[in-house]
Amino acid sequence: IADVVQLPTVTALRMPRLRDYALAMNHWHSVVKMAQAPAPDLSGAVDAGVTTRDRIVKDLSALAAHGLLEANAFASIGGTASYRKVGQDLIDLGTLIHARWSDIGAKSLLSLSAADDAIRQGQEILRTMVERDRAPTNLATASLLRSKAFTLFSRTYDDARQALRARERTHV
Repeated sequence: IADVVQLPTVTALRMPRLRDYALAMNHWHSVVKMAQAPAPDLSGAVDAGVTTRDRIVKDLSALAAHGLLEANAFASIGGTASYRKVGQDLIDLGTLIHARWSDIGAKSLLSLSAADDAIRQGQEILRTMVERDRAPTNLATASLLRSKAFTLFSRTYDDARQALRARERTHV
């Protein structure tokens, strides 16, 4: 590369970076391929979450019917199977059980481990949704950076080819 950089047609600043540009282009190409992976399927997790949510709401409703819990404490829970709502409902239910455990613990089939499981289920649904929703942004960003890396590599590679051709012409 040192000989090539000395040639008059070579952009001296870019030439030593040719290897770096090739590595960057390869890296961003890999990132684009990873970002194009199929989105995780949430339907199974959400179906299981709805089942858990409905079971907990029934248990809490029974406690409310016996005056051990206010029904308005969980009145906003349920009603829809949207992924985000199910995830948040599970977290809210688990938190409610923990908060009211001293009032309901001995009088219910609910357990703190069931509350923890509901919270974990809800967090996993929401975390997977965030990853899925972020994928298009990551893909767009990675594609742009891959294009920029390719442009730098391509221009520098063309400079090197032109410089070598010029060198061959002068040595003939």
